[in-house]
Amino acid sequence: MTKVLAITPFFGRTGSEFALFYLLDSLKTEFDITIFTPKNNPDLQEKVDENLKLIYPKNGNKNELLLSKIYRKASLKKDNSGINDLVKNDNFDFVILNTMVSLSYFKVAKKKSKKTILYIHETELMLFHLDKTRLDYLINEVDLILCSSSYVKDFINVLDRTKNTEILYPTLDFSNFNLPIKTKSIRTSLGFNSSNFIWAMCGDVSSNKNPKMFLEAAKNLYKKDNNARFIWIGCTGLRAYEVYLENWVKKAGLKNIIIFIDEKADDYYQYINEIDGFVLTSFSESFSLVALESACFGKPVVSFPCGGVLEAVPKNRLLVTEEFSVKELVDNMYKVMSNPETKLQMGDIKKLLINDKTNAKHTFLSILKRASIIN
Repeated sequence: MTKVLAITPFFGRTGSEFALFYLLDSLKTEFDITIFTPKNNPDLQEKVDENLKLIYPKNGNKNELLLSKIYRKASLKKDNSGINDLVKNDNFDFVILNTMVSLSYFKVAKKKSKKTILYIHETELMLFHLDKTRLDYLINEVDLILCSSSYVKDFINVLDRTKNTEILYPTLDFSNFNLPIKTKSIRTSLGFNSSNFIWAMCGDVSSNKNPKMFLEAAKNLYKKDNNARFIWIGCTGLRAYEVYLENWVKKAGLKNIIIFIDEKADDYYQYINEIDGFVLTSFSESFSLVALESACFGKPVVSFPCGGVLEAVPKNRLLVTEEFSVKELVDNMYKVMSNPETKLQMGDIKKLLINDKTNAKHTFLSILKRASIIN
């Protein structure tokens, strides 16, 4: 059986990590797959069954310092990576490096496999954190590049990398949308009622996700329609900027209107099912899996023109501003609230189903054959 090693930074609850996991999960009967992450006690380990092998260092605090370094500089200390001790098998047929952060493991991947694949989920903004050595790996060394959207492929082409560069849209597991009967009312727990129109944004509280413009949009939309409510899913409770945002909300008199929610696990899809609309305030997105998931629940998406979201969400469910304008964003959100909900058309549903695990599996295998990664 073909042996595969996948190296990923966190194996946590982000779009890039879920995209990799769903893909690997669809391939577990085809390949002998090992997943390595430097993250201690990764969040997605609970989803891994006996058909996938997950390995990670169990060195606690040392590992957390390493993760901080990954985030800041997209680089890894060789002596701290842990991979040489944990991955003993040198006979992998190919290695998947998930995200450009994992290019730090490129030399290890070359030693342990015949072929290397890089799956890129980042936009060109990640190049700020990539040194020239890793850029050379990207352009000249990896055998195959998978791009999470044509938006990503376009900026890779600017770098003069065109050979064996393919698009593989992030994979969805549609079983996640078969929700059990709700045991509690999420609206009630948030302090909202059945008539409120709930807008959600989901993601880590970072400058790229643009939380301040989310708050400005919420404030202005609430002035136009006081039935509007807002939630941001993905806070950690650890960042100073989150304290600033909470205080901003209090001083604006919107404490019960805008709610910050911690990262969700098992009940994440219950929240997405409960909202009425999704708003994407990011400056730059390679795809936006959360926007696609919202569309799969039939929720309208309003977004800044931030890249890959144009490919992720069917036009029937998407309103995109011309510019990064809070006023324009609010106008589009108000338009959604003021008009009867349009139903998904059959063409939209078919587009969504392209991202199903089974279809992604067949696409991936076809790409591997074209690139001569497998026979």
